[in-house]
Amino acid sequence: MDKAIIVFSRKGLFQKTLSAFDIRSREHARKLWPLVSFDESRQMVTWVSPSFENGRLRRRAHFRVLPTQTSYNPKQHFDNQENHRWNTVKESTEHRLAKELITAEISRRLNYGLGMPWRFKDKDVSNFPFLGNLLLGADRVVRLCCTKI
Repeated sequence: MDKAIIVFSRKGLFQKTLSAFDIRSREHARKLWPLVSFDESRQMVTWVSPSFENGRLRRRAHFRVLPTQTSYNPKQHFDNQENHRWNTVKESTEHRLAKELITAEISRRLNYGLGMPWRFKDKDVSNFPFLGNLLLGADRVVRLCCTKI
């Protein structure tokens, strides 16, 4: 199989066709993933690199159908990824308490006119430090919370 379809491209879903000879390396194929077959079955495929023996082409580059994957549903895939991401970034009680304490301290500093000075010096780059005040120009503190849309 010499052709495959890129599922997510800049042109849209299932819009861009790709030849196996256009892929330069496994890393390049990984950046284009997921790929599906060119026919109507839309089975997931993987890129197989060309192989050489004694300087001669033994097997040319092609796409191979992945086993046990009969169809690919991008909506279901991304819903699963989003649910997994949401479950991993849920706010714990410790995280919520830390955010409240940080917000209270920054508000206190802002109310009393105190700054939050910072300084960074990388001896490998320069003899001079970067420095500043994180609260310079700030007039209020806003606490944002994570909400699922």
